[in-house]
Amino acid sequence: MKNVRQILVFCFVGTALGMLSCQDHNIEDPDPEAPAVDSAQVIASLTAPGRYWCLEQITRTVGDVTEDISEDSVLFTRLQVWYAHANAYQFLDWAGNRTLFESPQESVIIKSSTYDYSDGVSGNRPYGTAELIIREAFIYVGPFHGKWDWDKTKQTVSVQLPTGPILFWKADKGYLDRDMLPKYKSLEEAQDASKPERIRIILEEQNEGSNKVTYAYTLRAAWIIQREEGTPRELSKYIVLY
Repeated sequence: MKNVRQILVFCFVGTALGMLSCQDHNIEDPDPEAPAVDSAQVIASLTAPGRYWCLEQITRTVGDVTEDISEDSVLFTRLQVWYAHANAYQFLDWAGNRTLFESPQESVIIKSSTYDYSDGVSGNRPYGTAELIIREAFIYVGPFHGKWDWDKTKQTVSVQLPTGPILFWKADKGYLDRDMLPKYKSLEEAQDASKPERIRIILEEQNEGSNKVTYAYTLRAAWIIQREEGTPRELSKYIVLY
């Protein structure tokens, strides 16, 4: 009888531990009720040809306080602000080599020594058409380009970013905000929508005191309508839809 009681106790303990183990496991898993993200759709939209992404805004959140730091001369050096404004980005997928490619904007490059903060971030403009001049003669590999991939756990795109004294990324790893994923796969879809398309890269720093510091880089889509004739080979002057 004693042996039977011991066996029953062991079975009860084992069952209880098993239940606790399952509960812990379920807490760590993604919410099964959350809507699944169609990764193929997101990637197809993100890598659609004929579009650049231009920086529209950078914000910094500590605790419950969010501030616009797009042209903050304390958190960024003048060179970093200029660099942030000077580039347009593309998410490229070359046979699995997924690159966050940056191209210099000629209109900002030629003003490198006289750049004025008041010129504004290139992507921060009214909805509609505008000119975008890209310097095409730029290396396709190197330390200035980032990488991206699909993160199954976060159910969004992860990004690996270059960092350095002249660069404006505040951390080397981040992800696309699931609330602001790319929507369109063509100029026609963007035109039909009649509103800007945006994505947001989220970066997180170490805690400042007891608060996490979150940086949000909002990028605005610039869909190519046409390339103007008569520009030098190494430059492309586009009319784009912002």
